[in-house]
Amino acid sequence: MTTGFIVMAALLVLCIGLLFVPWSGRRSISRDGLNQLIYRQRLRELDENRDAIDASQREALVTDLQKNLLDDVPAATSARAGRAGAWVYLPGAVVLVAVTLGIFFKTSSLMAVSEWQQAAAQTPALLQRAMHPGAQPLTMSDLSRLALGLRTRLQQHPDNLESWVVLGRIGVVLNNYTLASQAFEKAYRMAPQNADVKAGYAEILLRSPDEADNRLADMLLQEMNAQAPNNTEVLGLMAFSAFERQRYPQAIDAWQKMLQALPAGDSRRAVIERSIAKAQQELDGAGK
Repeated sequence: MTTGFIVMAALLVLCIGLLFVPWSGRRSISRDGLNQLIYRQRLRELDENRDAIDASQREALVTDLQKNLLDDVPAATSARAGRAGAWVYLPGAVVLVAVTLGIFFKTSSLMAVSEWQQAAAQTPALLQRAMHPGAQPLTMSDLSRLALGLRTRLQQHPDNLESWVVLGRIGVVLNNYTLASQAFEKAYRMAPQNADVKAGYAEILLRSPDEADNRLADMLLQEMNAQAPNNTEVLGLMAFSAFERQRYPQAIDAWQKMLQALPAGDSRRAVIERSIAKAQQELDGAGK
């Protein structure tokens, strides 16, 4: 980008310089020199023919030559004066500079680079806020900048599992399926036995319109449920998957297991009970 900027600046200076080159002045100087050359040539001719004309005729001819030469002087002077009038091109030069800079800033990646640099600088503070529940919540704009900063950091440190997981969860919040799926897929390949990674990846796969992704999600959830039958996060995802595919008995079974695993005063119990009632209603309606 620096090289392109230098080339653009050089071309701009050249164009402005061409506006002020005294082209007409050069032509006037050549014309003046030609007139003087003709004048001297005619004087030499008069001297050579001195014997053929008398003194009074010669004087009259010389006077005519001088008069003709003087008649051309105002034109040359006017041309030289026009050279000073080159400053009338100054507004054009200003417009040229403004248009050139406008095109440069619009078409170059300068603004994108500036945003990237700001996001990279803010990443540590934004990440600290995201990781501490008591900190000020991040806005959607904050999350977008944090995602940009994390992608930059992961280009330099691609083996940072935690950053991939955080990036995937940010993608979920931003409703950016592509970002979330790519991040969790990368994390899963790095740590296929990590429960948090597995659950996050399964959740993203359940959102996919691709049936193959959905089947992979169900397989991952079954593996996790076999290892930890009372994991409420896994049970919740299994219930969601079953309900979305109209497998209402399986959804009800998973939610009932969640109720058994949750403490009596847990606020999630009311939501789960309503979900069970909804699934039962759908099941009863399907049986009629």
